[in-house]
Amino acid sequence: MIQSLLGISRSSASTWTRDIILTPKQRADLSASWANGRAQGSLAGAETNRRLAQERRLEAQADGRKRAQSADNLYVAGCMLYWGEGEKGGYVRISNTDVALLQLFMRFLKEHYMATSEDFTLSLCAYLNNGYTLDDIQDYWLTSLELPTSSLRKGDIRQGDSSAPGRRHPYGVANLYLRRSNYILNSIYGAIQELSGVDNQLWQS
Repeated sequence: MIQSLLGISRSSASTWTRDIILTPKQRADLSASWANGRAQGSLAGAETNRRLAQERRLEAQADGRKRAQSADNLYVAGCMLYWGEGEKGGYVRISNTDVALLQLFMRFLKEHYMATSEDFTLSLCAYLNNGYTLDDIQDYWLTSLELPTSSLRKGDIRQGDSSAPGRRHPYGVANLYLRRSNYILNSIYGAIQELSGVDNQLWQS
């Protein structure tokens, strides 16, 4: 306040007032004012970040809506597949036991979003009660999805027993994840909304 009232620099105001002795109440008032200012600054910063993140989401969704307006069958199939089977989190991730379904989804991402095999990671959830070893299961998915061994991440592999639900799916469940895909996820969200005619406020907020 002294700085603005006298029209002097902040350093000058600090030099002129550094020898002033403050009462305990004055020190407490200054501390509270400083803390309140920091809190307000933090809240303002958080609101700015939230707004910018929302703008980026809506920009990506506008891209998806535009793509959907001239979409081919593969693009429509990929978006609708993700609507039904994909994880609705912060990145593109889909889980399934059907290798053909995952092959189609990967082709969709490669042809329409320029993804490469190196962009994917894979984790498996399987029971070792079907006569297959862990190597057999991993080789099946890596070969079928044309992924390098380096894409494998730690999964959930269990021994199981004769009644384990994994018996129905001898190669288990594959969890396919596209790295650094927040923009692509929101583009897909935009396309889903355009194709379905249903606006999802949760995706837009």
